[in-house]
Amino acid sequence: MHEPARPHRGPYRLHPTVDEVTRRRVGEANPRGRLERHLGPFFLREGMTAPGAMPFTEALDLVLVEWNRQVVGGTISDDIITNYTCYLRGLGRLMTARGLALVSDLSVNFLLMWCLMPQESTGEPASENTSRLRRSAARSFYETAKGLGITDANPAKTIEFPTRSDRYVKALSDEQVLQLQRVARMSVDDSRTPAALALVMSGATTTEISFVTAADVDVPNRRVWVNNGGYRQYDRWVTLHDDWCVTAVQRRMDDLQASSATTGGDTWLVYQPKPGKSTTARQGSAGGMIILRLLKFARVHEPGVTRAESIREWLAAQVYAETGSLEEVARRLGMSSLDGAAHVVGHNWLTTAAHDRQPPAHRVEGTS
Repeated sequence: MHEPARPHRGPYRLHPTVDEVTRRRVGEANPRGRLERHLGPFFLREGMTAPGAMPFTEALDLVLVEWNRQVVGGTISDDIITNYTCYLRGLGRLMTARGLALVSDLSVNFLLMWCLMPQESTGEPASENTSRLRRSAARSFYETAKGLGITDANPAKTIEFPTRSDRYVKALSDEQVLQLQRVARMSVDDSRTPAALALVMSGATTTEISFVTAADVDVPNRRVWVNNGGYRQYDRWVTLHDDWCVTAVQRRMDDLQASSATTGGDTWLVYQPKPGKSTTARQGSAGGMIILRLLKFARVHEPGVTRAESIREWLAAQVYAETGSLEEVARRLGMSSLDGAAHVVGHNWLTTAAHDRQPPAHRVEGTS
């Protein structure tokens, strides 16, 4: 075990002390939304007779108060808490229907059943993402409940699902992208969907396109400023991929300028807020809904195989084929990780000529 590093003396005192095993990188760390964890001992909440001996609905209200405090403090994003709340309210309704009331009434089997149950609103089977989000909501509930002295158990932690494959998003083919372009104008006066497709084809995420305004568009220089993409993407200029993308964005700009509803540079390019219902979470998901609707309309959507990110992976393959540069792929997609860019284009570092992996003769299996 290493001893703590001692303070520097003399001129070296100007340099910060760094632990020997600290991994450092240039720049500030990316903000990552994560709820606070309770790392200390468990103390039962005053007035409770045993861990978990509290009605689930009452415990959930206490947990939500704590989560909202963390939202205000910037620890976690509001959209994550909104989703968790929706799922956990559904869990509470299911408990009532099954005659369960207390937090301690929840078993591993009951939580697993809930994670896999069809969706309440549609009756459709729960997708893999839905099951995992329900489990995440339950795990987070128990973690916060522990800090509040409600229960020291977390049965959701023992729920396991099959491990996902390394790549579960398939890049679209050239023909599929052409099909999207052919049908992007889903109605005679629709310029919004083609503009959204043009931005994603150029490397923007669906979250980023929801926050693009008319003032962010620089058609003469064939570029658009994108931001608000989360900690995985950095704010940047996105170069419009081809003439079709430029035309689509220009047509959208023309329609906005001709519209009597245009309010100047703050007009959203593709997002259309509904009076009284506009929230950051709704806005962030709007772009994804537009692209998903287009994928289904063009009949190139395969559940669990293709999605909006499949368009960006198509672009990544195009850029890598033209330039052979992982840096350029990362730049176009706004990625800070070259490993991530290599993963997207299927580049394996260990198979390059620069890596000699042939062992010496005495290390080859079967030799003496």
